[in-house]
Amino acid sequence: MDATFWELPEVVAALQRWDLGAVVRFYRRHTGLSQAAVARLVSIDQAEVSRLENGKKAIRDRHQLRQWAVGLGIPDQLILALPTPSPDQSASGGGRTSSAALGLDDPATIAHQLSAITTVNVEPADLARLEQAVEALVSSYEASGPQALAPVGSQLRAALHDLLAGRQHPRQRQALYVLAARAAGLLGYMAVNAGRPASAKAYCAEAYQLAEAVQDVDLMAWVRGTQSLEAYYAGRYLEAYDLADAGVRLAPDNPQAIRLLVNGQARALGKINDRRGAERAVGRALALAERVGTPPGLTPCISFEPYGLARTLANATTVYLALGDAPKVLGYAEQIDHHVHEADSAWSRALVTLDVAASYLQRSKPEVERAMELGREALRSGETNPIRSVVQRAHELRSLAEPWSRLDAVAEYGTELAQWRAEKAAYIVEAMPSASAARIP
Repeated sequence: MDATFWELPEVVAALQRWDLGAVVRFYRRHTGLSQAAVARLVSIDQAEVSRLENGKKAIRDRHQLRQWAVGLGIPDQLILALPTPSPDQSASGGGRTSSAALGLDDPATIAHQLSAITTVNVEPADLARLEQAVEALVSSYEASGPQALAPVGSQLRAALHDLLAGRQHPRQRQALYVLAARAAGLLGYMAVNAGRPASAKAYCAEAYQLAEAVQDVDLMAWVRGTQSLEAYYAGRYLEAYDLADAGVRLAPDNPQAIRLLVNGQARALGKINDRRGAERAVGRALALAERVGTPPGLTPCISFEPYGLARTLANATTVYLALGDAPKVLGYAEQIDHHVHEADSAWSRALVTLDVAASYLQRSKPEVERAMELGREALRSGETNPIRSVVQRAHELRSLAEPWSRLDAVAEYGTELAQWRAEKAAYIVEAMPSASAARIP
């Protein structure tokens, strides 16, 4: 230990009052050593170090102090200069009844113990900075994508875990739990978009447990929606419905239920051709959106905020595509066209365009050329690497066009799709769904 440490006023003062517990705390804070490491330096048990720091043990003579001096490097001149312990510091009071003899803690020990439990590793400014980091991930996601932002999110999650391993006041700890849950949730969403289901499930399980611990119902519902999304794109439609339903049951009138109803329940029901159930879920979502007054625009897909009306209708478009209702698809698409093209969301433009393209193949008189033209437009809709949903829907369009595979337009789309997939979406682990069409009662 450098000499300057032993010259610090608080260290000298602690030695002068024979408070070796405080000295060891200062020493560990200065060096970053654990109690176990200090115990090895002094050749004693870690339990003795703990007892000393907690005021359960005291060193009251120079002979005992020598062992600590050798291990910690306490200068000899400091030990020689120490005053003889006063009667109140001694184990026996010399005619006076000491605090220790009565089972009471020494006042200095009380002060140091209070300091130990109220010293925290996070300040309000730190929480504000971490919250801004989470918001930055949300706001930049559709421009940057999971490839660029997953490493950033992972670093943020690790930093939050490190802080949670320390000590905070209750309100600070609750805020850290929420931030850690959001960081894990965002990583889970990114893993869904990149086709990494195992990672998505693990991150979402962590996010839900943290949110549940602080009873953040909004966040719990959001996580259920993301879990439902993972199941939907894996083709596990019954599970997708159940997860969304579990989220709705947390708080049926919560604005988060809009996403759960239209993105979770309705789309899953559409895929298994439960028209009545799907339309009922869409209707409930739209009624709730009107009741809570959601914004009209296209909210970011990864946002923790409730779905805006345009995003709600974009999901309804996908529902009616699965039900084979081309007029509904085109009607909803036309209704949100302005919002979709005004928003900074190439993925949303691509998804809506692909839904419209597929609907042209479902018409009583299929317009194959127009469908393939829109498909190619969707592939060229943005510079950002696409997410899994865009890739999956682009392939689904090609599958729908299989009956017309001899047409040049279909062949051209297939060629462009393969090139686009190799150049822009190779990072996505694709698992095309193959779920059975069981009906949900």
